[in-house]
Amino acid sequence: MSARNAAGRLIGFFAGGFIAGFNENLVNMALVAIMGEFSVDAMTAQWLVTGFMVVTVFVVAAMAALYRRLGPRTLLFVALACNALGSMGGLVAPTFAVLFASRLVQAVGTGIFIPLMMNAILETVASEKLGTYLAVGNGMIALGPAVAPVATGALVGAFGWHSVFVVPLVASALIGLWGLVAVRPSRRGDVQGNFVSLRGVLLNRGFVAAALLVVLTMSIYFSLNVMGPLYLEECAHLGPALSGLCLGPLVVAYAVASLAGGRRLDRRGPAPLLSRGLAVAAAGSVLMAVAAWMASEITLLAGMLVVFVGCGTVCANFQTTGLRCLALNQHSLGVTIMTMAVQIAASIGPFVSVGTMSGIQGAVGEAQSALGYEGAWLLAALVCAMGSLLARWACRRLWKWRRNNADAG
Repeated sequence: MSARNAAGRLIGFFAGGFIAGFNENLVNMALVAIMGEFSVDAMTAQWLVTGFMVVTVFVVAAMAALYRRLGPRTLLFVALACNALGSMGGLVAPTFAVLFASRLVQAVGTGIFIPLMMNAILETVASEKLGTYLAVGNGMIALGPAVAPVATGALVGAFGWHSVFVVPLVASALIGLWGLVAVRPSRRGDVQGNFVSLRGVLLNRGFVAAALLVVLTMSIYFSLNVMGPLYLEECAHLGPALSGLCLGPLVVAYAVASLAGGRRLDRRGPAPLLSRGLAVAAAGSVLMAVAAWMASEITLLAGMLVVFVGCGTVCANFQTTGLRCLALNQHSLGVTIMTMAVQIAASIGPFVSVGTMSGIQGAVGEAQSALGYEGAWLLAALVCAMGSLLARWACRRLWKWRRNNADAG
């Protein structure tokens, strides 16, 4: 299939990946307004985010079986229907309970979108181009959370918090029109497949190593999305809006690095790209710790840029390399595991980094609050360095497998 035809068949799935990322941060800028309108405290309002993530994880876990049973077209329209219904509920929600229920329905669609996009890429794109297309998908998912605070913040300020639900509602309609034309019903043989043993996938050392590296890399990425703005607000005394805006160009750099890394993987394979990418992220983390010690915001942003580029270069490529280790009938289960790895990282990364920062700050006192950030970012540098060593081993295993597999063909 030509690149143009492949892009035409995947553009709606890429848009679904973007909306999935956008939905995760959809209500973050509206929480204060929601708390005021419904007279709920911050802990209760936070369930609009936490409950959303919990449902998403459960749906992702079921996607391997759902994909084999229902196929891409049916799942696409189920996801769009859930996204649209949840968005309409949020648009008119008269009570917090209705709003919460609407977010849970919306989460079902989000849980389908990301693994559906990855499965569609695996079915549409030739193996030698997987790195590029999975990198594009990874970039779209990353752009969603970066665009959401800016777009929803503007909507909340201009039209009120209900208006944030217009974006996913309109997106569902547009993707649905594309799906009617571009996504054909699957034949029974396309999606039934054989039962895939979870044990068989988890015994594949190359795949497991790649999945662990996805957790490691995305933990650093997600923690930086939280810790960076926190430092800029607490220590540099920037406002929340300006701190959030600082992330925008960095996430764009992540997406560009992801695409460049994917193209590099397709041309030359995983070694030494993957280990060097994490080494770059380790260097950026050290630079951020130095910036916190120097109290230099410019140096901090430079360090964040280095980390984002390093993580962007390798994350989608770890997914691609791991999936290439699996047989074709194991791909849907592999996609589910890789997507769950990202969701796990989204929970672990901020928890560990904020916990480390808070623990150090509690020990030294608020007057030395920058030390907490220094400690958290030095820990991130250590984790990235260890990941780089693991990636060297994984690259050898996966590259050897890929070369032998090509020779056998």
